[in-house]
Amino acid sequence: MAFNILPIEINEHIASYLMLDSDLSSFTLTCHEARAAVNSSRSGIWRQRFARSFDLPPRKLSYELKTKYQLRQKTLRRPVRFQYGQDFVERRALELVRDLIVESFVNAGISQDVTSELISNNVAQLRRFVLTTDLLSNIFFVQSRPGITDPLMETIQLLFTHWTLELPSCRRTYGFPTSQQVVYSHPNTCPMFLDSHMRKVNIEYLLHVANFFKYHLTLPEEATLYHLFQELEDDEKPRGWQGRLEQGPKKLGSHWKGSYSYLHDINDIQHIRSEEPGSNIFTDSIDYNDGFQTLNIDFSSLSSTPWPRAFEKHLHSLPLPELVGTLKYGVNFNHQNHRDHTQELISLNRQRSKYLPSPPSTPPFSPAPPSSLTPPSSLASPGSIPPSPSTYSFEKIPKPRKGRDYLPFIGTGNDAEAFHCAGNVHALPPQHGIPGWQRITLMKHFQPLSAASSSDSSELVDMDIGNGCWAYEGIVLPGGMMMLGRWWSPLDDSEERACTGPFIFWNVPAV
Repeated sequence: MAFNILPIEINEHIASYLMLDSDLSSFTLTCHEARAAVNSSRSGIWRQRFARSFDLPPRKLSYELKTKYQLRQKTLRRPVRFQYGQDFVERRALELVRDLIVESFVNAGISQDVTSELISNNVAQLRRFVLTTDLLSNIFFVQSRPGITDPLMETIQLLFTHWTLELPSCRRTYGFPTSQQVVYSHPNTCPMFLDSHMRKVNIEYLLHVANFFKYHLTLPEEATLYHLFQELEDDEKPRGWQGRLEQGPKKLGSHWKGSYSYLHDINDIQHIRSEEPGSNIFTDSIDYNDGFQTLNIDFSSLSSTPWPRAFEKHLHSLPLPELVGTLKYGVNFNHQNHRDHTQELISLNRQRSKYLPSPPSTPPFSPAPPSSLTPPSSLASPGSIPPSPSTYSFEKIPKPRKGRDYLPFIGTGNDAEAFHCAGNVHALPPQHGIPGWQRITLMKHFQPLSAASSSDSSELVDMDIGNGCWAYEGIVLPGGMMMLGRWWSPLDDSEERACTGPFIFWNVPAV
């Protein structure tokens, strides 16, 4: 049949049945009419083809989808070996993976029900990519100096922790002695954040926490958590994000399972922190006889959830005003150098429009008390250009507000014995282009908190830290299905912070 005598609608219909890209390419070479049926601006072929392989973003023209589809397929088909994530082929693949993550579930909206199973073509493509590359199978295979491995690659590997625990091809654990040393390190050596205002998450530290628990959860010879993990039902094991990733503090699922680890001999902490990784064998103490630790979180009483001053003293749980300003305005506030930030805002103003008024030369606020975090920080690069001139006002850094900037919760759980807990969740800036990160802090205790007497329960209430209280600080991965971090004893007043270790929790359906 001569395609050049057929109506364009018939040629387009024929093209819609061609599953292979090579067949579609051959079809467009047969004649001008066939090519026009596929590539015309009114054709639905590329929209249909894109939606068959990826989540379809809204408001995209046919030629935009064609270009995006062809580039993605070319990148996905090209073999790539990951080492440091620095060369061109690695970097292009990582940027594609990041885009697939950010645009996943773009047609499904935001999933508030963690038990729902939404379908995402992007997630299917990501899983296929993981299975056909060594992105997750060689984590820490090459021990490199800090800062050598591309942070985007480490961020993606961290976000895919659920697959490293599920897929047999990813089960082998490398660099465990180093990960073991990192998770027991002093917080000043391996802080949760790389800046003093909690804008930049220490991704490498969290990846070591994930690698540490991967070793205990997937290695039969270790005989710690392996058998417990294998006995879990499929829906009780760690899962990835279930909906579109967005910014802002989000309520977490109610039910969690997890574990923590510690070194039984207090002298081991000093040795593991001072010796070369692997020079000695240290035995992790993990309570597994009573099953995984459980945690049940309740966000339903936002207005009446008390928050003791003693908890805040040890956890520094509430978001810093500078962080709130960054999240709200997209500008990195920093009290340490007013003039530099004023010039930063002026520069952003000029980029937006020469008609915008310049901000004042001296910000009319007094410095806030310094953060408890001590690692050196530098002026962070500006975020996206804010939408209006009011963004550049230095009159006031926003004060953190309950319900808007952070979400308090109370909870219960079981860790060999029943416990209570109280804590807060607040949003963090996107990390390396991926949104949806949150910080969680909680205090485990064994006496229930009384309801706040004040109608404005945002005020701190009095309560002493008693025996058996345990402080937790961690990062909730985008999607709110897993959290990793550090626990410690708030009763340890020494600067050694010897009573500490890592923890992991993952969301599970209600029983």
